[in-house]
Amino acid sequence: MDTPVATWQNSELRKLRGAPVAAHSAYKRGLQSLASAGKIRSGLVDGENTESLLMARTSLAERMSRLEQQRAKLAQQEAKLKADERKQRTRRLVEAGTLIERAGLLDLEETALYGALLSLAADAGDRAKIAGWTKAGKTALDQATVGKNATTEPLIVIFPAPLPTPFATRLRGAGLRWNKVMQHWEGLADHDVVAALAAEQSGSVRRVHSAAESDRERNTKS
Repeated sequence: MDTPVATWQNSELRKLRGAPVAAHSAYKRGLQSLASAGKIRSGLVDGENTESLLMARTSLAERMSRLEQQRAKLAQQEAKLKADERKQRTRRLVEAGTLIERAGLLDLEETALYGALLSLAADAGDRAKIAGWTKAGKTALDQATVGKNATTEPLIVIFPAPLPTPFATRLRGAGLRWNKVMQHWEGLADHDVVAALAAEQSGSVRRVHSAAESDRERNTKS
């Protein structure tokens, strides 16, 4: 059975578990009084139990802090992975929509388009058909690239006044970009398409020739 002194000591230690550090000085003064009366050994006055309790509290707080930091880091990494997955999925959906438009299926009714895609999905496990689709798609994309390169050329477009934002968007769609240094629009684009656009805002279009082409033109004129 605990003595009154032991009971008091245990009670005070339980209080200290949730108390601020300043409360330990009051506990220590109580130990000093008991030591002076000869009721406890003087070693306790030096704070053996108090220091042990303080170390235990500090160690637990540090572990909890590290655990919270790890949880926050894991949550941040998980959020980044989910954001990357959403971006990849969005990019893939945009690519799929572009391919549907290129294939000439964009004008189909929603149900007709869905039915056509379902018929493709039914054969998606057939390797021979997938190989045929791959070959046909590559051929069509290569031909489109060659045709596009054949009709585009380096152009510079100059406008007499600032352009409205919607019109600037149309220029970018035609393949041009704004040169902040030279203060003009430039890029590889179809001359006829750009000329028609430039005429809407009183702009002038100039073809950009390479040095070799310029030399040939000068030699021809001479």
